[in-house]
Amino acid sequence: MEQLEVQLDKKAFSARIEDLVQAIPMPYMDAIIRCADAIGLEYESAAKLVNKNIKEKLEAEAQDLNLMKRVARLPI
Repeated sequence: MEQLEVQLDKKAFSARIEDLVQAIPMPYMDAIIRCADAIGLEYESAAKLVNKNIKEKLEAEAQDLNLMKRVARLPI
């Protein structure tokens, strides 16, 4: 993959993730990894750039896949 020299903040990185998930239906974890790889960012650094909304969606996906303990939540 071609690495882009882009300076990203939390808002821009999260927007790229949301755009990718909408354009190509994929789990949020895959979208985060793909975005991080595209700009040559380490995964640990990418985790700091993800906003609260995406973290909540990522947590819900992990619970659905039984990767995290489920917590009580109301059906939406």
